[in-house]
Amino acid sequence: MNPNLEQIRAENALNALQSGGPAHGCDKAEVSKLPALILSSGLLATTAYAVEKGGGIEKALNALAKHLADERLKRLVLEPELATRLQRERRAVAASDMLEQFCRQNSQVLIAATSEALAYLGYLKRFAREKGDAA
Repeated sequence: MNPNLEQIRAENALNALQSGGPAHGCDKAEVSKLPALILSSGLLATTAYAVEKGGGIEKALNALAKHLADERLKRLVLEPELATRLQRERRAVAASDMLEQFCRQNSQVLIAATSEALAYLGYLKRFAREKGDAA
């Protein structure tokens, strides 16, 4: 069975929030800020802000970077060579890698990435816990 795009988004968001996932410990309030930031400032500027700020916002963008690098999203966004290079370096795709990639992309790629980011963050927000909720 081939999962549809909604299933891929949901699966990646759930995995990201689990222990050991890139967004583990990120709360709903932090994730909720991201769509408005992306719509007002753009994905590139929001990613730069998240990398600079760190904390839960960067964790959420790390999860987004991992989602966008998912090989099942063949029509999108990050270069296939990036995943191979990061695997060789034995590290996960991070928001800083996504920022580096976006600086070299054309506007059509950024538009597609922004659209997918907003859809994915909807799932991440739904599945994230309120601050202080037990796991």
